[in-house]
Amino acid sequence: MPKQLDFSALVHAPHILISGVTGSGKSTLIHSLISAILEQGGDIGLIDPKRIELSPYKGLARFYAQDLSKVKSWLDGTIEYIDRLYSDMEKKGYREKCPYRHLFIIIDELADLMVQDKKGISARLQRITQLGRACNVHVIAATQAPDRTYTLPAPLKLNFTDRIALRCSDAIESKQIIGQKGAEVLPKNGFCIWKSPMEIDVYSIPYVSDLEITRTVNKYSRLRA
Repeated sequence: MPKQLDFSALVHAPHILISGVTGSGKSTLIHSLISAILEQGGDIGLIDPKRIELSPYKGLARFYAQDLSKVKSWLDGTIEYIDRLYSDMEKKGYREKCPYRHLFIIIDELADLMVQDKKGISARLQRITQLGRACNVHVIAATQAPDRTYTLPAPLKLNFTDRIALRCSDAIESKQIIGQKGAEVLPKNGFCIWKSPMEIDVYSIPYVSDLEITRTVNKYSRLRA
């Protein structure tokens, strides 16, 4: 039996790309990641094109965007925020340990955004993923297997140092995500392959119920009140 995915360790990754077929467990994975981020005191910014999956956390987010124009506006704002942090780091002489609170930009269904404006979205995300690591700004993006709906630009894809593949339709899709086959033989849901810069392994993903989501939201709403 594969060991359970360690979300407290996963949220230390610079940027994460999550991919798999519909119903493979991407939403469950995202909910667990959000809970781990909040537990560790991080901030979240939410991009939710389908207006459903991330909406319970709207009140806890630094920003919540649904339509394309607002998404691009918030991404532009994040780039400006990163530029301000770099200026502050230069002024104060920060070189190694970054003192800023971690901000996680969580994107559900990246494919939807790329279909609407591939050039505009990819350019913004590429800059954020290139510069964000040094100042504690992270991107977690979930999508269906890239080759089925769109092609993720190589320069952007390379910035996602950690990749998580859930069940894929075939070996080609698995290779698109993690560079090798294997995700096509995973059970339909509840399991994934996490490829980090150091290793690759199969993990189980615990189910997250609607009640658990509500409890998480209520808990951190009270703590931040």
